[in-house]
Order: sequence, then structure tokens, then C-alpha cells
Amino acid sequence: MGAIDHSGINTSGDKSITAYPPGLDKWNWSAFLWGGIWSIGHRSWIGLLIFIPYIGLGFAIWQGMQGYRWAWKNNRYDSVESLMAGEKKWLKAWFILFGGIIALGVVSALVIPLLFKPVR
Repeated sequence: MGAIDHSGINTSGDKSITAYPPGLDKWNWSAFLWGGIWSIGHRSWIGLLIFIPYIGLGFAIWQGMQGYRWAWKNNRYDSVESLMAGEKKWLKAWFILFGGIIALGVVSALVIPLLFKPVR
């Protein structure tokens, strides 16, 4: 049988016990923004419901609300700090990827018209 100490932290390593350490009740931007990719990376298969048309946004919001808890439950983190550090990496990767896509779009919008000027 698993043990939970006075702060609510599961000290037995048994992930079936649903007590979570304090600090996991926050909004998880990386879970919300990455959606199904985040779900696969954290083995949180319920998050794949994001791909269902018309209701996917609702599941994305739910995943943003529950992301830290799901990540804690489905992975083996040493501490809440290591979980938060991992989530910051997911968020940083999102900004790099989508920032690059936006930059590529802006550059394309400026360069393509210069390359293909209409002939008079």
C-alpha cells in the first residue's frame, strides 16, 4: 500500500495514488499549445481527444487545466521543479518553432513579390 506524507506527496512511488504535490494546479501552456504532440510525449492518451473535430478545443482547454497533473502522474519526475523545467522546454520549443514559421512567412511575403515583378 502506498504512503502519502503530510504535504500530500506520494512517497511510495506508486503512481496509482492520486495525491499530487502542491503547485500542480496551474495552467499548463505547453500542454494547451502542443496539444496531441504533448499528449504523446507525456503518455497522456486522453489528450489525443484533441484531434476530434468540433470538440477538440474543449479538450485542449481541459488539457491546459490538467496538464501538470497528467504529466506528473504519467512520468517519473524527481521533483516538481524538474517537471516545471521540462514543461519550460516544451514551451520554449513551441515559441522557437512557431516564431520561425511566422518569420519565414513574413520574409516570404516580402521577398516573393520582389522576385516576381509583373512585366509591362
